Amino acid sequence: MAKKQIINIKVNGITKNFAEAKLIVVKGDQPCDTNTLGNPEKIPPQTSVIKNIKPLFARILEPYSVTIIELKPGN
Repeated sequence: MAKKQIINIKVNGITKNFAEAKLIVVKGDQPCDTNTLGNPEKIPPQTSVIKNIKPLFARILEPYSVTIIELKPGN
């Protein structure tokens, strides 16, 4: 059975905290889950905001997922 994983993320090139970042997660229930033409919304992206992003921070990642963290300059 797959488990959540804690990872440390280091963002090179930034020296200050970001007030917030956009978090986009696509997560299936099993490794073979996928969107298809017949079912394009089986695993829709979930969007949220995370606050106080530091140059080094930790995140918990869900099994069978892809996570995108979008940092915006001047944020």
